[in-house]
Amino acid sequence: MKRRKFLRNTGIVLAGTTIAGYAGIQRLASKIDEPIDASMIPNGSKVWSNWSGNQSCTPKEFFIPKSELELAEKLRSSTEKMRIVGAGHSFSPVVPSNEILSSLKELNGIVSYDIEKSQVVVKAGTHLYQLTPQLHELGLAFSNLGDIDRQTVGGAVSTSTHGTGSTLRSISSAVIGFKMVTAEGAIVECSADNNAELFYGGTVALGALGIVTEYTLQLEPTYKLKEVVYGASLKETMLNFSKLTEENRNFEFFPFLYSDSCVHKLMNVTNEAEKNLKHGFFNDDFWVSSAHVLSGQKVKNIKRVQDLGRKVYTEEERVGYSHQIYSSPRNIRFNEIEYQLPIEKGLACLDELRYVGQKGDFPITYPIEVRTVEGDDFWMSPFYKRKSISISIHQIVDREFLPYFKAFDKVFCKYEGRPHWGKLTYQNKEYVSQMYSKYDDFVALKQKFDPTSRFSNDYLVKLFGS
Repeated sequence: MKRRKFLRNTGIVLAGTTIAGYAGIQRLASKIDEPIDASMIPNGSKVWSNWSGNQSCTPKEFFIPKSELELAEKLRSSTEKMRIVGAGHSFSPVVPSNEILSSLKELNGIVSYDIEKSQVVVKAGTHLYQLTPQLHELGLAFSNLGDIDRQTVGGAVSTSTHGTGSTLRSISSAVIGFKMVTAEGAIVECSADNNAELFYGGTVALGALGIVTEYTLQLEPTYKLKEVVYGASLKETMLNFSKLTEENRNFEFFPFLYSDSCVHKLMNVTNEAEKNLKHGFFNDDFWVSSAHVLSGQKVKNIKRVQDLGRKVYTEEERVGYSHQIYSSPRNIRFNEIEYQLPIEKGLACLDELRYVGQKGDFPITYPIEVRTVEGDDFWMSPFYKRKSISISIHQIVDREFLPYFKAFDKVFCKYEGRPHWGKLTYQNKEYVSQMYSKYDDFVALKQKFDPTSRFSNDYLVKLFGS
């Protein structure tokens, strides 16, 4: 959900919810929204954990290379398995390693740029929230981004992180070339015209083929977006979904599990003056805190809170440059499951997800997030050769999620869903191999570049074999 303005004539609701929201923020501040640098192991600890805390490991060594050459030398002089951590914002067990865990924290920044071609070369450890303002100063921007910008470029690309827009692709599709250090410590480069097999097989590869250190990105001239957020009927949204996605550059909606209403967010290119760029007190975290405190764990209260939501917000607008509009504060931690469905099956899947959640009285306060993404050509991208509807479900981090996510996982798979590699899934190679026509080619490529599985962990073995 985005920022909501209270209606002028709901003073009682305003007062009650404001108190709850303030109390919620104070309560959660000491519990689930403390600042976390999940790219590192905390001082005095030997345990790494991700942002939400649902994944952890105790590596024998935590290695932070200061250069690509130092990383290559480490791989040449050792035999242990190695996994890479970016921002630690993945909920899936894609990172954990009990041997060597490495952070590319020192491999960050812009290496070079070509303004005329709208191209830049960036190091893989660069965080998106650091990169996008620098690109703006150069007059450049990504064609699309998600609503969280804490990830590193390497993490976002290798898991096919995305925003929304029926004609817009994931962040991975900005990649036109990359450099990778192999298991033997060799440095290889690739693009669509040079070593194309590695380019299409290795851009979205979960770090399974090697360690990518640099990306060449195709961007576009900087642009402004006008964001409009407002409440709507879920039934009308479902009926007019195609029209809404066709008429807006970026469209997504947020249905509630227990309400017949939803929230629309749409963004379109504009030349209007900037406005409402500051995230004030009534921001996303406020609304999550309010709902969390007001509903507690009781489903009947969650139903009341979600039904109340449509009565207390009205339309809001923001205008700014793209990097200012795409991202939103996300300080209150959560866990998340997300799948990409064939465009023609996505809404039916949403219906069944809500039915399963309602029938089981699942205590989930967060709204569901529904987006669209254009297909691409990367072998293990969830969007490979397929325009998709993306559906994600969140659960606040101090509440149980496993039984509910497993039930939703079965529904996603019924509709031929492909999991977001950075989000939770409970499937294995038998299912994944059916969903990807290039699966066998990818496994062969993995065997070619990492024959001893130095870059594998238990999760990758589950997905791709040893």
